[in-house]
Amino acid sequence: MKLKSLASYLPTPFWLEQTPSSRKKRVLLIGKESYVEHRKVYKVGLADALKLIRNELKVLRSKGSIAVWKKNALADGKTEVLYAVFEKTVTERLGHGLYLLLPETWALAYQLQSNKLYRVEGPEPYWAMYEIERLHIAPIKGLMQQKQFFLDAIGLQGETLTAETFSPRDTIFTLPQLPWQHLLGLLVWNGSTNTARAMIPWKKLGVTAGVVFTVYALCLSAALVVTENYLQSQVQQLQVKANALFTEQEQQARKRDALLAYQQEFEKLPPISKIAAHLTAILLNKADINRLEITGAQIQIRGTADSATEILALLAEQPHWNEVRFIEDTRKMQSKEQFALSMVLKAGAFNE
Repeated sequence: MKLKSLASYLPTPFWLEQTPSSRKKRVLLIGKESYVEHRKVYKVGLADALKLIRNELKVLRSKGSIAVWKKNALADGKTEVLYAVFEKTVTERLGHGLYLLLPETWALAYQLQSNKLYRVEGPEPYWAMYEIERLHIAPIKGLMQQKQFFLDAIGLQGETLTAETFSPRDTIFTLPQLPWQHLLGLLVWNGSTNTARAMIPWKKLGVTAGVVFTVYALCLSAALVVTENYLQSQVQQLQVKANALFTEQEQQARKRDALLAYQQEFEKLPPISKIAAHLTAILLNKADINRLEITGAQIQIRGTADSATEILALLAEQPHWNEVRFIEDTRKMQSKEQFALSMVLKAGAFNE
């Protein structure tokens, strides 16, 4: 894409092109002699800086002038805003639509190499040097016809630099060289043919931004609802699992308590050998024990004796147990009686 003077406008870039048959020239390079540049420095946030820029544009455009701007961040946290103001006659021959107006000196900032001296050709030639994000320019008049005076004026005393001739109006320049954050300030809306209205349709842009923001907010809200429902279902599942685990822990605790209680009671019981020895001693020569079962405090004895009733009475007299009773009917076997009885050990039995 080739930037020329106002007399010859550039072809539309691909992102502004309409149709192949009705291609219009939408990018204009504004000559240095056609505008006045203003510089403002703010130390505010981005939102406040945009408000200040909007108010400044209202003032600059109050007399029908056209103004474009660009914002640069300074090293000390401040914001530098450059304004270029030119007469509305610049866009009188333009058709209806959106245009990108690029001041000549701003184009130099995108094209020139740092710390290199240039002689910029045009209706009024001037020296130009781009140094540490700052553009130095001076018209080639009077003393400034000598480049050394220009170098001395910008603080480069004693420097010897070769000046390179440069013509921005005949230089190939492509839009990707423009920082994207500068494009908004360079766009100008021309309301109707032969009527220059150097202003961006803020209302339309505001409505569009509002619609985009509303759609974004709705999508975000829907995403939050879905996420909330998912998290709630996960919490409910975790609560069910936690309740099941808590119930299982309670059951395990009850079983453990029951086992501990049984163990404590079991430890209170005397040794089986001691019970067997005592029964042998008191039933010796009185009964023949065929089977002895000891389950906790419960004792069952099966055997034969001359008199089963006498054996029951003998056991009932002992202080070590109670509830002595027959659990089956007594049966006669020749001269003996077969019996089956049970009894319960008393607490603390055989501990003396």
